[in-house]
Amino acid sequence: MIKKIRPDRMVKAVEMIDLKQLKQSGIRALIIDIDNTLTPHHKDVISDSKLEWLKQAAAQGFLVYLLSNNQVNRIKSISSTYDLHGYGFAFKPFSVYYKKILKQSGCQPKEVCCIGDQLLTDILGAKLQGMASIYVEPISPRDIIFSRFSRWLEKRLMVKKGN
Repeated sequence: MIKKIRPDRMVKAVEMIDLKQLKQSGIRALIIDIDNTLTPHHKDVISDSKLEWLKQAAAQGFLVYLLSNNQVNRIKSISSTYDLHGYGFAFKPFSVYYKKILKQSGCQPKEVCCIGDQLLTDILGAKLQGMASIYVEPISPRDIIFSRFSRWLEKRLMVKKGN
C-alpha cells in the first residue's frame, strides 16, 4: 500500500514543476487537482504564478485537465473561467474520469502525470492507473473535513512504515 501512495516526485508548489523535464520524460497530458493544489479549497481564484505555469504548460503542448472531488458547479466555474477542461465530484482515487481523460487525450497512462496535494486521492489515483505522479505541498492548512481525515491517515501510514 505504501508504494501506491509514494509520489514519483515532490515539490513545494505547482509552479516549481519543470515542464521541459516532464516533456522530455514523455508526458503529454497533465491531470491537476484544484483544491489546495491550484487554489485554497475555499477560493475560486488561481494565483498569477500558478496561472502563468498553466499557460506555459498549454503553450508547450501539454493537454491540461482539472480533476477534483469537489462539487461539480464549483469545478465548472473554475474551469470555464480559465478555459480548461475540468471534472468535479470525481471520486478520486477510483474515478472513471481517468479513463475518460485518456480517451479524450489519446494518451497512454505512461504519458499522463497527475499533480495534487493528497496522497490517498491524487497520488493513489495516478498510481492505480499507471500514471506518473507529483505531490505538491498544500497551499493552505485549511481543509474540508474529509481532507483533514485523509491527511491524518496519510501521516499515520507514513510513520508506521518509517517513510
